[in-house]
Amino acid sequence: MRIDVLTIFPEMFGPVLGSSIVGRAQQANLVEIVTTDIREYTNDKHNKVDDRPFGGGPGMVMACQPVWDAVQAVEPMDARPVTRVLMTPPGPTAYPAPCGATRSAASFAHDCRPLRGD
Repeated sequence: MRIDVLTIFPEMFGPVLGSSIVGRAQQANLVEIVTTDIREYTNDKHNKVDDRPFGGGPGMVMACQPVWDAVQAVEPMDARPVTRVLMTPPGPTAYPAPCGATRSAASFAHDCRPLRGD
């Protein structure tokens, strides 16, 4: 199984995913975890990944363009079908049904975006 983690903080995942059960699974070649920095897919010189919320309001949200470009770049790296897991602030709580779907997936992309600041 390959797990792609799309994030703006890829350096945070190495120590966490390299230890415990997940680290042992990687050492046994049961899972491959690849972190991708969304900032590498921005179109501006400042590697900006945030934007103001559409319609106004407090806080910042992730810009669509770098996230979409990162997903489009990462998915073809593995020929197996991909299951996307998108984490959002108002999203449903993880429960066994969706978690079970990723267990049987050959590959999935996990989008780890920061929460909106309101």
